[in-house]
Amino acid sequence: MKKIFSRVSYNDQELLGSNIQKLELKYYKVKNNIKRGYGIEIAKKEICNNKNLKENKYYENISLNEKVVDKLLEILSINKVTPVISDDVIYDFLKEINQDM
Repeated sequence: MKKIFSRVSYNDQELLGSNIQKLELKYYKVKNNIKRGYGIEIAKKEICNNKNLKENKYYENISLNEKVVDKLLEILSINKVTPVISDDVIYDFLKEINQDM
């Protein structure tokens, strides 16, 4: 089951100097009912030079703990993390979480 966690857009000031007219990111929490774990999906929708571009990245079974996944999604959305750089951010987050346990 996939449920939207948050949606963020870049404002005009953040896009200044680029060819991008609009950039929107959506962050989803994905519940795996079979394995009882949680994953995430990051969806990027961009209008650049009047072309619609889409990019998605899915991460399966991030954690069995829903609160851990919620915290990760919060960090990703606050920092407007795009799919292309999400690997590093998620790796660092999980590394930090595992050290705290």
